[in-house]
Order: sequence, then C-alpha cells, then structure tokens
Amino acid sequence: MNTVPKVPTDETSLSLILEAMETASECDEDGNVSLVGGTITISQLLDFWSGYDKSKEQYVSEGVSYYPHPVLMRDDIIRALIEEIRTLRANVNA
Repeated sequence: MNTVPKVPTDETSLSLILEAMETASECDEDGNVSLVGGTITISQLLDFWSGYDKSKEQYVSEGVSYYPHPVLMRDDIIRALIEEIRTLRANVNA
C-alpha cells in the first residue's frame, strides 16, 4: 500500500514553505508561465516532496488523468505543522 509521504518540518523546509506561499504563477498572452515573488510554488514544492513524475500519469479520458502514487496536498502541510506543535507542547508540559 502506498502511503502519503510526510511533509518535512525542519528549518530549511519551513523556509521553503514560506517562500512558496509568496510565489505565484503568471501567464503572459503567449501562454508562457513565469514565477513571481519566489522560485517555487506550493504545488511544485508538494510535487517535489511527493516524488511526482508526470510521465507516470495515466490517461483516463479527455482532460482527466490518474496518478497511481500518493501526492502531498496543502492539507498535509497543515497536518504536519499541527503534529509539530503538539510534539513541542508535549515536550514543554512533560
């Protein structure tokens, strides 16, 4: 069974999350996409941490594809940070 990878909460990862929160994609009239405000978006960061590989997507129907492995979502960041806070609180109250 494939399980969703955990979102890292080390200092470097937290800095990447903050940067990604400030980054937006911008599309020009020709359809060229560029990043504004940073070097990586939240979606790109989560895909990277998930080991997402576009070549493994499976076509289902027009406009719909399936990816056979778990991919991190924004809620996984929230879940990881809540777990980290609870761990820190447990250590303070111990």
